[in-house]
Amino acid sequence: EEAGGPHKVRIADIEALTREGETLAVVVTRPEFAQLGEQLEASRRWLVRARTALSKEDPLTLQELDALLDEADDLPVETEEAATLGCRAWVMRAAAAVSQTVSRKTLGNLCEASWTGPDWEGAMETRTAILAKRYKSDTWTARAKKLMADKGGINECKVLLEELEELGCETEEQNLIEYQLEKAQDWQDKAAALMAEDADTDSKALKALLRESDRIAVRLDEVAALEEKIAEKEQEEEEEAECNWAQCDGCQKWRRLGKGQEVDEKQSFFCLKVAKTCEEPEDVWDEDTENITSFCEGDGAESDLDDMPLAQRRLLVAGCLVYAQFAYYPFWPAEILDPDVVELTADLQKQRRHGMMLVDFFHTHNRNWIDSRKLVPFNINNDPNEPKVKSASFRSAVAAASKKLRHAAKVAAKAEAAAKKAAIAARRKPLSIAEQEEESARRAEKLERRRARQRAARKDRAQKERETSGKVGGVHYKSSSSESSSDSSDSSSSDEDSPLLKKARPAGSGAFGIS
Repeated sequence: EEAGGPHKVRIADIEALTREGETLAVVVTRPEFAQLGEQLEASRRWLVRARTALSKEDPLTLQELDALLDEADDLPVETEEAATLGCRAWVMRAAAAVSQTVSRKTLGNLCEASWTGPDWEGAMETRTAILAKRYKSDTWTARAKKLMADKGGINECKVLLEELEELGCETEEQNLIEYQLEKAQDWQDKAAALMAEDADTDSKALKALLRESDRIAVRLDEVAALEEKIAEKEQEEEEEAECNWAQCDGCQKWRRLGKGQEVDEKQSFFCLKVAKTCEEPEDVWDEDTENITSFCEGDGAESDLDDMPLAQRRLLVAGCLVYAQFAYYPFWPAEILDPDVVELTADLQKQRRHGMMLVDFFHTHNRNWIDSRKLVPFNINNDPNEPKVKSASFRSAVAAASKKLRHAAKVAAKAEAAAKKAAIAARRKPLSIAEQEEESARRAEKLERRRARQRAARKDRAQKERETSGKVGGVHYKSSSSESSSDSSDSSSSDEDSPLLKKARPAGSGAFGIS
């Protein structure tokens, strides 16, 4: 049992154990002994193939090495040949990783591997190269995180991406920087369109564009010009808002205009245009009222992340699926967790704040506290990211969230059906003995009526079959429909007794004159 367990043993130990078992007659009947013999035979066959492969002059390919190593994993023995094959496979993978573009995770897995034997000593140069590449990728990742935290310039981000391309490595930060650069390009295009001289833009749209720049992890040089444009627009709008009064040409009284109402100075103005008469007193200037009715009422500074009206947001509770945005990362499918139910780490306990929701991101399975204003209800057709995320990991996360959403819908439908069924059963009151007897009589009467209808239907079918029988022997016998069944039976019996009818029938004829 120990030899067939999860731990690897030497093939010599299994052979010794097998020889010892052959001397014990009681062990022969045990299934463990037979299994041990099968594993020993399989190990010997694999050992022959491994030695043959290692003795070849041409080096084995990586696929051949992996095939042999997969077979060795299923065997309970450990051999020097398996270690040699594993070391050679690692050297081939490491050499490919040094010369090609690989992910940072792959570099980490290669650096964590360790082997023994002469082959491992000869691969120290490759190991040194792979460790150096891993160190450079870690350094680059740290620089990328610092650059995004400090909002580096667009050119600095592009230079950093070029360095990573020369290094031949792929990281999550690379995808994030590329996404932020694409987002910055879209923002610059919007800014150019809104800040054009011929563009009819108000300060509210410009402020929304300015808020959008705060969610981009790179520095935008157009922000300063945008702030100046906002100041100019606000001044123009304030000047226009100050002209919301007009003087009546009839009574010379000042009247406050309605919101958005304009007056042509070339035409006459009268009190009737503001639904008043000249006899009414003049409108009084009130600073508080003017501030409320002025054009610039609310610049949207306190609005939600994507200017989504609160009426369109549903209640976000534990178990709901959402798009959540963490730091400068794009919106990502996630599930809201209940912090009082799940186990929190020490770091998550420290980061807990009022108004924050604990979410578990799909595909990555990272947990973070997210501001509730950065949560959008999940919908596969409503991706809040602009521009859209094109990575395979994002598509995998969306697929996982969609699958869970469909499962939750099925569970909810079943629960609703069960609740309706239980509610109907609860509304039914238990019947008394008299009501039970009445119900039984009603059901018996209903059953009897159904049986009577069935008997009548059978009689009708039999009658139609008799009426529709064809002419036989030149004579067509048809009973009158108005006669009752008793009359027809009497007439038939009387006809049989009639001597005239007997004389007319030939010998050996049937009832209808057919031989």
